[in-house]
Amino acid sequence: MDYVIKFAEAFMNLFNTGASTFIGWMSGIVPVVLMLLIAMNTLIHLIGEERINKLAQASTKNPLLRYMILPYLGAFMLGNPTALSLGRFMPERLKPSYYASASYFCHTSSGVFPHINPGEVRNCRRYFYIRT
Repeated sequence: MDYVIKFAEAFMNLFNTGASTFIGWMSGIVPVVLMLLIAMNTLIHLIGEERINKLAQASTKNPLLRYMILPYLGAFMLGNPTALSLGRFMPERLKPSYYASASYFCHTSSGVFPHINPGEVRNCRRYFYIRT
C-alpha cells in the first residue's frame, strides 16, 4: 500500500512542479514577450504594413542579409521568441529557411549575449549546478 501512496504523491508532485514553472513563466518571460510583440505591432502600424513589407522584401533579395544580418539583428534586439516573428514579412518560400537561421542565431549567440535566450541560460545553470 505504501507504493500506491508514494506513486500518488509523486504524481501530484509532477503537477505541482508544472504549476510552479507555469507561474514562473507568467511572472517572467510571458510579460516580456507580450510587451515586445505589442511594441513590434505598434511600430508596424505607425510605419505602415505596406512599407514594412516592401522593406522586408527588399532586404530578403540578398541572401547575406536574409540569412545572416536580419536573423542576428532580430535575435540581438528582440530576443528568442520575438526574433522568429520577423519572418512573417518574407515570402512563404523563404520562411522555413529564415526560421532555421534565426533559431540558430538565438541558440548559438546566447553564450556571448545571454539576453537573447535567458531561459536557456537559466536551464544550463540548473542542469550543470552553476552558482551565480
